Amino acid sequence: MAGRTKTNTDPVRLDATKEGDRQVVLTPEDEDRFVRSCQWVVETSKLGISRDVWLRELHQLLAHVATWAEGNASRVKLCFAARRDDQLAIYVVPIINHFDFDLTEELTNLDFELAEKYQLVPCDVIQIPEGSASDLNEMVSGRQGIMIYGDDGRTQEQVVA
Repeated sequence: MAGRTKTNTDPVRLDATKEGDRQVVLTPEDEDRFVRSCQWVVETSKLGISRDVWLRELHQLLAHVATWAEGNASRVKLCFAARRDDQLAIYVVPIINHFDFDLTEELTNLDFELAEKYQLVPCDVIQIPEGSASDLNEMVSGRQGIMIYGDDGRTQEQVVA
């Protein structure tokens, strides 16, 4: 290895177990300079990976709920998700204009399925009658929630806008 010089293609190796306090200078394209510890760089990288894993699981959970809602189209009018406290709430609006007691057991089963299969994205499945849904529907229109299933009366242009 004698005589070998480092090039820009050689990986930069940071070992937090040995060099946790070592200072690292980061220079992005705009040439701002950030001085961080090796430990900080490693932890931030781990968070980025975790975020990607979490987002992938969130998309899988939403697809699972959409498939479930399509399979229950004769009883489900709308289904959307919104943040509630520190977790995701999956709101299910029945086709009938009041609380559907017959749908409750299926929603409980869905809740258990989601909790078991998607542990990185804690959520609650909540049935709401259509009258209550109008207030929650405003959250979806205001980009605070995600429409998973059904027609909330908006055109595709309004959804994209």
